Amino acid sequence: MVVPEVDQKLLEELEGMGFPKARATRALHYSGNVGLEDAVNWAVEHENDADIDQMLKVPLNTKTEAPKPSLTPEETKMKAQELKEQARKKKEEEEKRMEREREKIFTDLVVEVVLVFGMVVLLVGRIVLELVHAI
Repeated sequence: MVVPEVDQKLLEELEGMGFPKARATRALHYSGNVGLEDAVNWAVEHENDADIDQMLKVPLNTKTEAPKPSLTPEETKMKAQELKEQARKKKEEEEKRMEREREKIFTDLVVEVVLVFGMVVLLVGRIVLELVHAI
């Protein structure tokens, strides 16, 4: 088993964006080693994987396609900013979705509590009526 071959320029660009080498290597390998955007998207989608920061090992004969031409340093910087913004927006949308789910669960729970309380009030009222009639 060996570390997979990945485009070194793309690897350097990912490391320059703050990705650890193992994570960047995994992202490039699993995204097809074809571009920065695909690799960043893969890294964002798999950021919670338990082994994300462990160096990937593959069989010796595993190969990937030739990489696309690399970007200029200025293009890389702009692309990195764009990808970071996309990742931030995606995370923000996920957080909003989770908050809506929590609010729905809370609302459903409140409705259930109100219904149960109403049933208890009705039962207590019936018991009081029966006691009054019994006297």
